[in-house]
Amino acid sequence: MSGRRPPLWRLFIDDPTCGARNMAIDHALFEAVQSGAPPVLRLYRWDPPCLSLGRNQPARYDAMQVRSAGATLVRRPTGGLAVYHDRELTYAVIAPVGVIGRPRVAFARISRLVAGALRALDVPAEIASHRARSRPVESPEPCFRVAAPGEVIAHGEKLVGSAQRCERQTILQHGSLLLDGDQAVLDEWLDPGNTAGGIAIRQVNQTANTSVRALTGAIPAWSALCEAVVRAFRDSFGDEVVPATLSSGEMHRIQTLEEHYRSDAWTWRR
Repeated sequence: MSGRRPPLWRLFIDDPTCGARNMAIDHALFEAVQSGAPPVLRLYRWDPPCLSLGRNQPARYDAMQVRSAGATLVRRPTGGLAVYHDRELTYAVIAPVGVIGRPRVAFARISRLVAGALRALDVPAEIASHRARSRPVESPEPCFRVAAPGEVIAHGEKLVGSAQRCERQTILQHGSLLLDGDQAVLDEWLDPGNTAGGIAIRQVNQTANTSVRALTGAIPAWSALCEAVVRAFRDSFGDEVVPATLSSGEMHRIQTLEEHYRSDAWTWRR
């Protein structure tokens, strides 16, 4: 044996799939890393479009309106707030805290490298200052209404929405990079009968986000987007990021978890 250590990051660049399966894959990989598998960078898309809720977010959306628009609905394993996934690049970063840092350090580090990847594609990305307004974890509002400190913005508007979970010394971080469109549909899907902090949900400020197309007039090829993100990870961590396939055990676990993420008991639990 040569004694050479194995690659430290497994890379998955996946074809578009539904929300329940996307979340099941991320959850299964999260469990695998918790059990000693190498860290993971996964880049993917959604088909059909999907509204995802944060793990602990109140489920104050009208399911009939979501479905009538041709979208599905899923609750993520990560925290954060509601996101409409359509024309975007989604990333999942899964790594032990010993590799990527504790939650706040990891959040900042991932945001910086995503912003760097975007700047390499001539997208004017920057990091939101600590003066940005934050919201309660259990807010029913959409994720893209306000940029939290440390998130990726451009010209003062939110470009990447992020959510995180840390369990058993392992971090799973999700990020949604908007390529086109906006999140305004989420205001239409909010249940008007619900209130937040005594204020009608529809009365809060409207969603304020931007997209790669709005900033540059075009969307880079999917391969160029993925290459820029992967290169940023390699530069940041100094490690190999190598294409990988799911193990048989991971595939079996995904099947079970997909049923969990399709269940009303999980989706509408709050």
